Amino acid sequence: MSIQTDGTRNLLTVGRRLGLYLCLLAATTLSVELSAETAPGAIDTKVAQVLTPAQAGRLFLGNAANFVDKQTPTTNALAGRTLTADFAKGKFRVKHVFHKDSNTMSWQVLSGPESGQSGTVPYRAYPVRPGMTFIMTQPLNYESVALLIDDNTGSAMGFLGRHEQGSKPAEVSLKVLRGPILEAQGTGSTTPQRGAADLTGIRFTVVYPNDVAIYEHIYLNEHYVTWLGHKGTSAGVADTERYQAIKVAPQLYLVAWSEKSVPLQMSFLFDFASQRELAAVFGYDEVAGRHVYQITSAQIAEIMHTSMTAPE
Repeated sequence: MSIQTDGTRNLLTVGRRLGLYLCLLAATTLSVELSAETAPGAIDTKVAQVLTPAQAGRLFLGNAANFVDKQTPTTNALAGRTLTADFAKGKFRVKHVFHKDSNTMSWQVLSGPESGQSGTVPYRAYPVRPGMTFIMTQPLNYESVALLIDDNTGSAMGFLGRHEQGSKPAEVSLKVLRGPILEAQGTGSTTPQRGAADLTGIRFTVVYPNDVAIYEHIYLNEHYVTWLGHKGTSAGVADTERYQAIKVAPQLYLVAWSEKSVPLQMSFLFDFASQRELAAVFGYDEVAGRHVYQITSAQIAEIMHTSMTAPE
């Protein structure tokens, strides 16, 4: 059972109105741009094709391969290591073995209801800051994991997305992962903050490889974000989602949300100090009847408002 306070209802109303306003603003801009390309006297029919968030989400999943990133440097810093992350105080413990001679890792759930599950899968690892590595992978076809390994604190943190295939309508559930790495010394000496109060009010745009898409993020508070598509399959579309966030370090955040109108989950690492984003797109393409997973990156092109403090 969900209980909403008047404040929550008012915030959701504001978020939806903001999303509608941004949609109308984007559609007006799009109309002007398209009209400029239309021959004098011709009837512009393109403007009428304004998509709903659900339609845009399905189109986005169908074209996720366009977001492929082959330029951002990866790292093999984890190769040859074994890392056992103790999530939920022992209730969900996962062992990761990163193989030396390939970009694959073997995983095994050691505790909890899923104890005994295991597999070997490819993964992508990116250097973030000294002692920090960000990995993204698909343990199972219907799952997505984005995990930051912090050797400075001996901890792991991130998100697990899972397509709940039995749910109606289908959705992608989102679980926050955080806990010490058992092989590390002084494990979990510094606990990352859950949530990110200083994300509130930040507004910025991200540009994806080859200008395939441009999005704007507006973080309304610690729980809700409004996104707006400026270019790409979601151009002119906006919506407000409930998000989860972890502040890893000054100007370094993990953010994720599952969209309410389509089975789609987005996982991000935002490094505002270097103005870059690493991300994973995961969802279920209801048209093609298949799971979609795409790792990508983006440039944080413009930060229009922020209350963040600079990194020490």
